[in-house]
Amino acid sequence: MQKIGNFNLGYIDTVFGIEGYHDLFNFSQGELRLSGSSSILNKRRMQGELIDTKRIYEFVFIPNSGFLNSNLPLMKNCEMKLSFDRLNADYSMMQIPEKVDVECEGKPLVIKDCVAIAEYIRSDELDNYFMKIDTNPITYLYEDSEITLRNLPIGETNIRVDNIKGGRTPCCIFAGIIPSACLDGNVKLSATSFKRYGVTEFNITLNGNSVNGYPLNTGYGSGVFPLQKFIDATNRYMNPICADSFRLLHFTHNWIYAHKFEAEISEEGWLGIDIKLSQPYSSSNTLVVWCISDAGITIDKFHQIEKVHL
Repeated sequence: MQKIGNFNLGYIDTVFGIEGYHDLFNFSQGELRLSGSSSILNKRRMQGELIDTKRIYEFVFIPNSGFLNSNLPLMKNCEMKLSFDRLNADYSMMQIPEKVDVECEGKPLVIKDCVAIAEYIRSDELDNYFMKIDTNPITYLYEDSEITLRNLPIGETNIRVDNIKGGRTPCCIFAGIIPSACLDGNVKLSATSFKRYGVTEFNITLNGNSVNGYPLNTGYGSGVFPLQKFIDATNRYMNPICADSFRLLHFTHNWIYAHKFEAEISEEGWLGIDIKLSQPYSSSNTLVVWCISDAGITIDKFHQIEKVHL
């Protein structure tokens, strides 16, 4: 989701092919079968070399941005530790045999010959900047993401989700609907398969009032208006530097409602979402909401850290 939110779509499955993003499909296992899974999965194997009885993949893991999502380098005398939580091989986007190799069964895929490459950057301007730490803390600016999950009721066509977030209004809000089973760790279901799921009208409110551009009418099944809002909120709209973005076909499998707060920002307020459905849900679905806010971390000369909200 970070890749889709921050990079052009063509950039993801071209440049980030060396990281393992060979396509933009996030189908569940059943959908892959219906959509020609062999061609999709074969494409994901394109960088894998079959040696003896094992398939070897080489890849480069590229962090989206620098330390704390800031473009500033690390200070002197700082040590950065990298740690990763890894899923079992069953969840891998790479195609693996139905009978997983004993070495991988119930375990993450084995990573060998792993090295970390860092850049050393020095300039007089940076030296002068970091020398200011003797009198003032150094501030690293970044975007803070707060994720909220709300189970949607069964048997209702008009759904109101109140009090999603209180306090200072965030910079942006993103929201999507997904079957709850997709978030329960099911290896056969995609955890990012956000779709329309029968929504005819979607409204984002601030203190009970609709935000600019909402509610969105999606009763005809078209993603035109939600996609336009997503492009606008991610600063891709009328941006000549932006090469490409979602096609409508892509968006139907990445259906994200988005809004960028501008004149509406206030120190106190409550965010809510109203949803109208063509038919009530008969199974459990979850509303996932991302609230993005500007934040920062200050570090003083004694390496004391304090978080600040901007």
